[in-house]
Amino acid sequence: MKTIKLQIKLFFIVVITLGCGLHMSQVNAQSSNPVPVVFDVPFAPIPVKAMDKVNLVYELHITNFSEANLVLTGVEVLADDARTASLASYRDAELNKRLGLINPNPDSKEKNVIGGGKRAMVFLMISTDASNAPTALRHRLFFKPTAADSGDKELTVEGTRVGVQNDKPLVIGSPLRGRWAAGNGLSNDTGHRHAIIPIGGQARIAQRFAADWVKFGDDGHIARGGDLSQNANYYGYGAEALADADGVVVGVKDGIPENVPRTKERAVPITVDTIAGNFVLLDIGRGRFALYAHLQPQSLKVKVGDKIKRGQVLGLVGNSGNSGMPHLHFHITNAASPFAAEGVPYVFNSFLLQGVANTTAERVNGEFRPDPKAESKRQMEMPIQNAVVVFP
Repeated sequence: MKTIKLQIKLFFIVVITLGCGLHMSQVNAQSSNPVPVVFDVPFAPIPVKAMDKVNLVYELHITNFSEANLVLTGVEVLADDARTASLASYRDAELNKRLGLINPNPDSKEKNVIGGGKRAMVFLMISTDASNAPTALRHRLFFKPTAADSGDKELTVEGTRVGVQNDKPLVIGSPLRGRWAAGNGLSNDTGHRHAIIPIGGQARIAQRFAADWVKFGDDGHIARGGDLSQNANYYGYGAEALADADGVVVGVKDGIPENVPRTKERAVPITVDTIAGNFVLLDIGRGRFALYAHLQPQSLKVKVGDKIKRGQVLGLVGNSGNSGMPHLHFHITNAASPFAAEGVPYVFNSFLLQGVANTTAERVNGEFRPDPKAESKRQMEMPIQNAVVVFP
């Protein structure tokens, strides 16, 4: 019986060691210095084309399975094939730009210090030529030794193979007419990109590919007369929000009053139920759902169960919910919920690109003028952040 107990005990120790479950202080200095860390990709990337590049947008979650701090010093993303060169490599300031911590360590102000038992996320957006787009990825992480006897050599962990989803992004029509800027659009640095919301036992990013569409008038401004204090002065206010595809209405909310623009105050307390303001959620097939948010109260033209044709008016652009000025928040998810779902990419069948707006234009009504050198007709693409486009 003692022999059996000893074998069981040894087996348990081996399993824990292989799983990197031992504290670094428990590992012999002559060993390979395993790092007690687990990293995974909860939602595999779907390739989407923008500005002639194929983009893979996803998050790498890193969990520290020890009691001691782990100091992340580098992240590399590699194609999972014979190629040896990394697709992307991040250190120092570039790494910090892409890092987010869940429940940050109060003992450290450094974003790359992952406290014991805590988790960090690396927000990634890998851009490649279409001819060189990988079908799978793997990751290499670098850590600063924290054990006193570890020396100065960086510790490396490699793994987490993730297959790129082979789904093709949904091709949709225009949700608006005229000239609009894709505020907070496709980028790795926007609030949408980092908006993780835990609902129903899962943490999701429904707004991963969202855009806040802001209209420019013929004068190149977002509001008439330079007065940004009234909703009615904005060129986008009252514009028709259009169905991007045939579908069925599966969700609506109405009756939320509008906000005073350019103030931090909101007309109602902001919760998961009110953050989108007045909205329409449209089932457009293939397990995809389009959200039209921040609409004017009492402007909705549809109700749940209505069958919708592409181009049909759903409601009018407003300033309700968590919104600081009139605009249309638009995104597509993989479940029938505005936020309890993962955001998925989509491409417009066509639009005219006129350039990229300075973000200051959205804040102080700066003037935008088309850039003749940048103007081009784009097809089957997603506009990047602050791209100014003309929808037919």
